[in-house]
Amino acid sequence: MVDAVLQVAIDKTASLLMQEGKIIFQIKKGIDEVKEMMKSLKSYLKDAESKADQNPEVATLVTNMRDLFQDIENILDTYRTKIEPDDHMGGPLGCLKWASRVVRNCMEVHKIDQEILKLKSRAEVLINSKGDLKPESDAAVASADTEVWSERRKFLYADHRAPKNMVGREKDLRDLTEEMSKEAENDTVITTIVGPGGVGKTIFARKLYESLEERLKPTCCAKVYVSQKRNADEILRDIAEKVKLDEWKTKANLENDLYLHLQDKRYLIFLDDVWDPKIWNKLKDTLMIKSEKGSRIIVTSRSREVSRSIVGTAGYFHIRSIPFPLDVLSEDDAWTLFEGMISHKNNSKIEPPLQEIGKEIMKRCGGLPLAIEVVVGMLHAKPRNVPAWTEVQRKMSEINENDCLKVLALSYNDLPTHSKPLFLYLGIFPENHEIFVPQLVPLWVAENFVQDDGKQDDYVEQRINDLNSRNLLRVSRRKSDGKIRSFRIHSLVRDLCRRLAEKSNYFCTRNNLNSSDIDQKMQRRVTTSMREPKKYALKEVELPKLRALFCFTKDDALFKFLKCEAPRLEYLRLLIIEIVDGKVVEVPENIAQLSGLIYLKMVGNISEIPESIRRLKRLQTLEIRSKDIPVGILKMKQVKHLFLSCSIVVEKTTYNLSNCLKHLRDANKKHEDASIPDLKSLHIDIPNLQSLDVDFGPNFSLSSRSIQKFDKLKRLGIYVWTKKMLDDAFGPDQPVLLNCLEDLKLHIYVSLFNDSPILKLYRYKTLKKLKLYFDKKCELRGDVELFPRSVVKISLKMVDKIEDHVDKLKTLPNLESLKLNKCRGQQLDFSGDGFFPQLQVLVLKYTAFQKLLCSNDMPRLARFVYVPAPLSHSPIPDGRLKELMQEDEEERGLWRGDSMKSRYTE
Repeated sequence: MVDAVLQVAIDKTASLLMQEGKIIFQIKKGIDEVKEMMKSLKSYLKDAESKADQNPEVATLVTNMRDLFQDIENILDTYRTKIEPDDHMGGPLGCLKWASRVVRNCMEVHKIDQEILKLKSRAEVLINSKGDLKPESDAAVASADTEVWSERRKFLYADHRAPKNMVGREKDLRDLTEEMSKEAENDTVITTIVGPGGVGKTIFARKLYESLEERLKPTCCAKVYVSQKRNADEILRDIAEKVKLDEWKTKANLENDLYLHLQDKRYLIFLDDVWDPKIWNKLKDTLMIKSEKGSRIIVTSRSREVSRSIVGTAGYFHIRSIPFPLDVLSEDDAWTLFEGMISHKNNSKIEPPLQEIGKEIMKRCGGLPLAIEVVVGMLHAKPRNVPAWTEVQRKMSEINENDCLKVLALSYNDLPTHSKPLFLYLGIFPENHEIFVPQLVPLWVAENFVQDDGKQDDYVEQRINDLNSRNLLRVSRRKSDGKIRSFRIHSLVRDLCRRLAEKSNYFCTRNNLNSSDIDQKMQRRVTTSMREPKKYALKEVELPKLRALFCFTKDDALFKFLKCEAPRLEYLRLLIIEIVDGKVVEVPENIAQLSGLIYLKMVGNISEIPESIRRLKRLQTLEIRSKDIPVGILKMKQVKHLFLSCSIVVEKTTYNLSNCLKHLRDANKKHEDASIPDLKSLHIDIPNLQSLDVDFGPNFSLSSRSIQKFDKLKRLGIYVWTKKMLDDAFGPDQPVLLNCLEDLKLHIYVSLFNDSPILKLYRYKTLKKLKLYFDKKCELRGDVELFPRSVVKISLKMVDKIEDHVDKLKTLPNLESLKLNKCRGQQLDFSGDGFFPQLQVLVLKYTAFQKLLCSNDMPRLARFVYVPAPLSHSPIPDGRLKELMQEDEEERGLWRGDSMKSRYTE
């Protein structure tokens, strides 16, 4: 744990030192000396981590190292906020302001110079007191840092798949399914599956739910995650949404309307992870309906008190109840599961010398499937030999049986140093939160965990894949090429993240701020969620050193906090706000006083955002997914990454969607976009912009002036509503304006155009990723070389006569991934010697064709995904494509539960 937190402190401080060193050239020598000392101290971290628990002197040294690095960050942040950015204005007044700013900055530079001298002295003392700690070689560090790049072009990740059967649970599942299916036309039946965390209650209940859904054919169904912190209203509202209760009824008398809605239906409801009998008591009157429709309710819980409460209320309502305790696996079943998971990776049984060691390791898991899963993930990351397994056995011998958290902690300690802070970071998100991998990338770049060097996507994907291979994640969704799109973490894994994080001042939850061993005033990251009790709302707290604040809420409590505390949060660099299913909230004007912000994300039902947001002079990443934003955001010159999804309020008038679409069609027919009153041409004046992903809505269009200023843009994702906008950016008569473009995604509403678009994308020599999505079938016109030779990934949707473009794609020397979605063609020819030399992934999804030709000449093709188009009569691929397609279907069958995480551990 220690090395992970210190690693973050060192890397962030080094990044800050480099940033400030570019500005404050007068103190460059001192900064360089501190950086060298930091590098020296960093080399001793691995050895310090292994000795800190047993050696008090080493533990003290580690604590002093952490304090030093955090003090360096404090000092640099202090002066970063004092040194004013250059926004030189013309004229005499501008010159006067510039001169005044220079004087003030020089005074601050002198102060930081003196502080750096003190830091150097402290660093020297630490280096001299390191004792017998051994440094890690530069080669080893470099090997760890560059490991990901040797893997970065591998599209197929190896998962450790679990056996398809539920070891030790098959008979129990059959018996309970039969019992719950009896007398299907009679009374409601409820079962409560009770057992400790990690025993596999959720997946057992899910299998039961699927079986009952197939047998009983219920009228309506609902699967709802309850957890420890949700209130009854939220749960009932969730059920109402799943069973299709009219939305307006959920806002009046929800309990009564939901009861009446379910009363005459055969319903199947699954309530997962009910902790508190009080919550059940608030649900029972709505859900416990005595009828003859044959409804079923499934409940999972860790609490026997909940089970007893349900049995009691079932008797009161004259409803049949089946309590079902789910115990840990027997020793034989636990070994069967352990052996099956270990052997599944390479289809070989455990060798006799390892069997005895493996059984001792397995016993320490106490029959808990989650513990077995995590230990197997740890063993998979090690050599399969006696010394490696003996070392794991030695560490496991110190753990009591059934102590799942300690098993998880052992797996955490076994992670590579660079993966530990990323793993702990996952505990920031709310319970059962779906975490999307692409959203982690800009967040971790802003945190200085990942370098913004063009390889950050690959790096984050690899780190997430590493965690998944150790069975620490539960995959929710995958991309067609097998990569992880989103995931969740088990509640016990999240508990571990939070315990370790709070102990080391990595982050703290709001409800633990007052009880934490770390002083409030020293907290650097705080996370709060809507599921925390109201008494833990952000108020009456002092967080002067706060760097990052995460708020997942449904009301305006955070904005009330900011309204009072913004002037005192001068170090705050990251602010993430997600308003979930709540009322409309208002952003306060004084958000502009958060002068240190570099990353701001606001998602949800947020009312007008104030123009004052433009005064955030250091903001580099801005993401707003809401109703509307001020047009002034489009002129924040320092922003590098801009993500918007909203209706931008340019004037006080709002526009009717159907009228907007009508005007757009008229405009394209007349080629007179600017003459349409409802069509607004927006000008983005952000000279440093590198990433732009926007959905302005159908009444807005990017101006040609904007596109001409995107000379640093690397990533562009836009919705194109007018042909003029497309021609301004990529038309045949336009020069190449986006010379740095690497990633392009265009959603083109060609149904609003008068004719098919003409594109000359081959001129963009730096383009690596290309996505072209049309809203209806269209022919894609262009030169013979439509696509640039540099492109690595191409995804096309709704392209007609796709065979013409397949012939052009064949010769691209770097193409690794090709996805065709809802395209149409006659003969798709993927054959020919020397064609598709680098292609690894081929996806044909709902693409109609008459004939498909393929030979064995694509040397690197490793994955073929085929989903036939409905009613197309497209032939089934044969030969090598058929083999790859069968492999893909087998993989997807395993992924439906995704590795044994979904089968045994929820």
